[in-house]
Amino acid sequence: MEFFRQLTDVPEQFTAGALSIGNFDGVHRGHARLVGRLKELAKQVGGPSVVLTFDPHPVRLLRPDQAPPPLTWAERKAELLGQLGVDAVIAYPTNRGLLEKSPEEFFRTIVRDHLRARAIAEGPNFHF
Repeated sequence: MEFFRQLTDVPEQFTAGALSIGNFDGVHRGHARLVGRLKELAKQVGGPSVVLTFDPHPVRLLRPDQAPPPLTWAERKAELLGQLGVDAVIAYPTNRGLLEKSPEEFFRTIVRDHLRARAIAEGPNFHF
């Protein structure tokens, strides 16, 4: 499992696969099930399984008074996700610029252009 903090650091071998986007705090059973689906999709498209998470959690910037304490830090999340078989984890730096992107811009610039995702695995409560 490889760990990255910037999209520009992600080598070509970790693009054009299956992607899951989320905070993955605690990496619990629900996350394990989602990772299982992610790995299935990666196999179907012949690419890597990649998780894009955020550091810090966006709520820390949006509503700091309501931000719960993190259960795991970025490196630990990556370790746990790696144990589940994820090929790469990107702990994307959360800042105002990221949070001000429209869903369409986020999808276009990050999901499509940088990571070139060919499949996406998300849980039922996922939204932009």
